[in-house]
Amino acid sequence: MLRDNDSDDYDCVFIQFGLKDAYTTFKYSPNILYYPDNFLRKQIRSIVKKYKKTCRNIGLNKLLGEVNVVSEQEYRYNISHMVKQCKSKQVVLPETIPHQETARNTSIQRYNKILEQIAKIHDNCLFIRLYDDFLRKMPEYYLDTGHPNEFGYSHIADKILEQLAGVNRHKAD
Repeated sequence: MLRDNDSDDYDCVFIQFGLKDAYTTFKYSPNILYYPDNFLRKQIRSIVKKYKKTCRNIGLNKLLGEVNVVSEQEYRYNISHMVKQCKSKQVVLPETIPHQETARNTSIQRYNKILEQIAKIHDNCLFIRLYDDFLRKMPEYYLDTGHPNEFGYSHIADKILEQLAGVNRHKAD
């Protein structure tokens, strides 16, 4: 889709942070892509998962270090690149909601800050604040520890529509 960013088929692009991108992993473990998937990748991923679990269990993660699956620098570059590809479209960057396993939330907040910074420097970006709303409504807005339920998704949709309406009113003025 981003290769065809001049398409008249859409006016708005949503870029959502993948929570797994902020997960920490053993610094010396390979990252095996999921897509395109095949038999060999599945086997290698299985071996790597066992390797990472063993390293975690014996304490190598703490001793030798952990990193985010996608570094903040790579994340900033990737999101910025996508936003630039969509320069003629409205880009919506929804804040990632907190995880009920709170150890993950520090990383989520760092990556949310990157989204906010990107939105501030691109006129076509709209940053949607959601984190604090969901933090206040835990677990009312959650289906499980990390996914919204129907009330959570309804709140997200309402916030997006409200802010898009504000942008469209501002453009009309």
